[in-house]
Amino acid sequence: MIPIIIRPITPPDAAQHNMVASQSFICRIKPEELNQFPTTPVIGAFADDNSTLIAQLEINAMQSRFCGNSLKCVGVGGVATKPEFRRTGAVRKLFDHLFEQDWDISALYPFSSSYYRKFGYETSGLGLRASTDFTELSHIERSSSVELFDGSQLDTLLELYNKTFKNYNLSFIRADSKHFADKPYETTNYTYMWKNTEGEYKSFATYHVDREKSCVTVNEIGFTDRESMLGILGFLRCYDGNQRTISFTNLPIDSPLINVFGNLNRVTMGCYNVGAIRVINVENVLKAKLWPEEHGSFILRCNDTVSRNNKTFEVEYQNGKCSVTITDKLPDVVLEPYAASKILLTGFDGREDNLSFVEGAEFKSNCNDFIKAFKPLGAFFTGGF
Repeated sequence: MIPIIIRPITPPDAAQHNMVASQSFICRIKPEELNQFPTTPVIGAFADDNSTLIAQLEINAMQSRFCGNSLKCVGVGGVATKPEFRRTGAVRKLFDHLFEQDWDISALYPFSSSYYRKFGYETSGLGLRASTDFTELSHIERSSSVELFDGSQLDTLLELYNKTFKNYNLSFIRADSKHFADKPYETTNYTYMWKNTEGEYKSFATYHVDREKSCVTVNEIGFTDRESMLGILGFLRCYDGNQRTISFTNLPIDSPLINVFGNLNRVTMGCYNVGAIRVINVENVLKAKLWPEEHGSFILRCNDTVSRNNKTFEVEYQNGKCSVTITDKLPDVVLEPYAASKILLTGFDGREDNLSFVEGAEFKSNCNDFIKAFKPLGAFFTGGF
């Protein structure tokens, strides 16, 4: 271990920031980009001279939906270390610093689940990709009841997006146009909103067209009911005259859209890791959760490097709410950070014969009330960061 100073990246550090990213991600930097300062806040790990940058990570402040409430979420990206300083503990110090800040949870897209499990992150759930010929949508009536998003209708689109994904656990609450295609003529990426006969906007899709591959790739699709799902798919069918296939890259694992294809045997589908999560404030997460109506209680021990979490919590619940107190009683359940992150935020299947397969969890006694409280919630991130 070497002495390390943790602080935000400032404009004089811009060149080092870009060089660390270049070395870590093996990407080229144009000379005119070397001193470009990042638009996303970055914290760096510096040598004890306070000027030599060793490692860094990006901080994206967000709000995540959770059981009808919202949690303060920090999205972590761009985790990078200069090769000659790897295994010095720099990344560990960056995460330790981050976890002591005022966040409830953290999310990231891991290059390796086992690597980030060391920092308390765990896979939140699976998403679905699907691709097929347009002929498998030929039974859906085409629709032109749409409006191209150009940035001026942001409030309308945000309302539609937040309504569409309000029931998806851990989905991100949006407040800007970052994840929509607001410059269609500059980028050839498009977001269209579909409206019903009453003029109400009820669904949307963001996509691009690859003429060389003859494919429409839908990066995001949202709908509020079956009519609006068929409506936006009917609009996408307007491309079937000159494009052969349609691909959906980012669907919830239980998306009802899959059921509308004509022949599932002709649909190529695959699962992917939607991202990893980390509980930073156990007590806040417990209090934000929707609890069973019937009475229950358990004692939970969290073994964590985060001081606010490294405690034993006595939880009593009823009528959808809970009380949480710190105790020195013997625990019923002991969770390592990655297990706490997975179970407290997304639950588990609740079968008692599966408890021994839950990594990082030790079930001692009184498991029934704990199991009842943490039925599967699933998770679906929306948009990157």
